[in-house]
Amino acid sequence: MIVLAIALLLSLPASALAVGSSALSAFHTTGWDAECWVVAEESPPFLTCYTRGGLTGSIGAAGRAALTKRSGEYHHDPFAAHRLLGLDRYWKFGSQFGCVSRGTGLKCWNNSGHGWVLGPSGSYRVY
Repeated sequence: MIVLAIALLLSLPASALAVGSSALSAFHTTGWDAECWVVAEESPPFLTCYTRGGLTGSIGAAGRAALTKRSGEYHHDPFAAHRLLGLDRYWKFGSQFGCVSRGTGLKCWNNSGHGWVLGPSGSYRVY
């Protein structure tokens, strides 16, 4: 059984594995108010989100969230974060991160229970 699973994985082209991984680890909210992605090549992985309101949030799988205010324009990347996280929809990256999109903003958390709520107008709350 394990040999069959390994053989199936090895028979897939590398591009198929890469596309599936990136599609699951990046998303944007309605109206591109926020876009998020997981950098999993580093250990431990980090969730990073940019908002139209000028905030950048970053959080590891454990520990507290960090927020910074950006200056300059907001440029979304439709190729990296092409998956839409619609209103009242949930997203998760394994057991390490979760997010939900609400009308009041994007709420994300890690497996330690720390996270943030990023409002579309630049408001925020860290917990």
